[in-house]
Amino acid sequence: YPACSTAPGTQHGPAPLTVDATNATAQVDADVVILGYGCIYQGGYLFAVDDSTPNTGSIGGKVAGLTHEASVRWATVLDDPAADSLTDGASNTNALAAPVGQYPAAQACLNKNDQGFTDWYLPSVCELGRYMGVGSDAGCGASNPNLYTSLHTNGLGGFAANLWGSTENGAAPGLQAWIHGFAGGSQAPNSKSFSHPSRCVRT
Repeated sequence: YPACSTAPGTQHGPAPLTVDATNATAQVDADVVILGYGCIYQGGYLFAVDDSTPNTGSIGGKVAGLTHEASVRWATVLDDPAADSLTDGASNTNALAAPVGQYPAAQACLNKNDQGFTDWYLPSVCELGRYMGVGSDAGCGASNPNLYTSLHTNGLGGFAANLWGSTENGAAPGLQAWIHGFAGGSQAPNSKSFSHPSRCVRT
């Protein structure tokens, strides 16, 4: 199968795999899904692969939702819920689950029921992107797969605008959270009272 390189991404089906052995009479047939960044799989665009999973099962990974969520505020109240992980958007989103509705960007992902999946979360700043020399450096480094470098820079995923991350700005956690700008690649802390769209992800 070709790579999922057609914008904004490609849906792939299983490919048949047959295994024969010289010391066995029966062959084994299995359906295998071959994936790359930008492939649409389990509800979204694949942007991260985790091949450290046990060899008795499939690899792990992360996908981004097929569309942006509506533009909303990060929070309705300026407080510090300790959503401070740079890399773990799921734990940040769990910290933003209550009170219900107080953190609208995260709530949109918590409420998301799309493509048969309900385990969506608001990505951390480093799941959104990394410092590309524009704006402020959140401290993501260059090794974490993210929506910006895995998808957007390859014309995949249909990204636009500034997107909310679930990570608060450590220098002013009660007032600001991080956004990533997909038009120019910038990272920046923004007032939680501003409105931006978001893109939910799932593992």
